[in-house]
Amino acid sequence: ILYDRDLEKLTKLTILGAGEFELENLDDLKYCVNLETLQLSGVGLVDISAVANMPALRTLDLNTNKIVDISALANCPALTFVNLAS
Repeated sequence: ILYDRDLEKLTKLTILGAGEFELENLDDLKYCVNLETLQLSGVGLVDISAVANMPALRTLDLNTNKIVDISALANCPALTFVNLAS
């Protein structure tokens, strides 16, 4: 179990990749402001609004999820690669 006090220490994290679990949103990544690469394929994501707080994000691979609103990507000026294929 991770608590907010644990998640607050993730500010220097730059790469995160995972799979094989269910994750409805990215709210727990709110402290990952320096994240450059995020790969969460096939985890059941619906809400990606938390990426709006990740200005350093360059690579976003969220294929095979259930995302319906991608407006948060407008706040990611460094994005060079996006994969949202279903």
